[in-house]
Amino acid sequence: MEDTLRPGDKVLICKLNYGPVLPRSPFEIPWINLMFYLNESSRKRSNEKWWPYRRLSGFGNVSRGDIFAFNSPLNERDIMIKRCVGLPGDTIRILDEDVFINKKKIGLCSIKCVISI
Repeated sequence: MEDTLRPGDKVLICKLNYGPVLPRSPFEIPWINLMFYLNESSRKRSNEKWWPYRRLSGFGNVSRGDIFAFNSPLNERDIMIKRCVGLPGDTIRILDEDVFINKKKIGLCSIKCVISI
């Protein structure tokens, strides 16, 4: 995505396609978090994850060429944007700058290079 996006670009994300992530603590819920910030014992746990990771069902299915935005595994404040190249069951091989999916060479531009909003 380096050639497509530049620093400062705005990206519109629809979280309903693949399902929104549910809050992991009451501090992530608007308006309700005010009560927890006022409670001193709860405020000490503001950086903790209270509940396990969960996601609601979405309206769409993942397909090749879709674009994803997600938090970086190294730093949750950083957002990464990547394009889906393979699906479950696909074999992906990268040699130099050539991408092979299921032993078939593809050009990266053949995977939906146009983003429609």
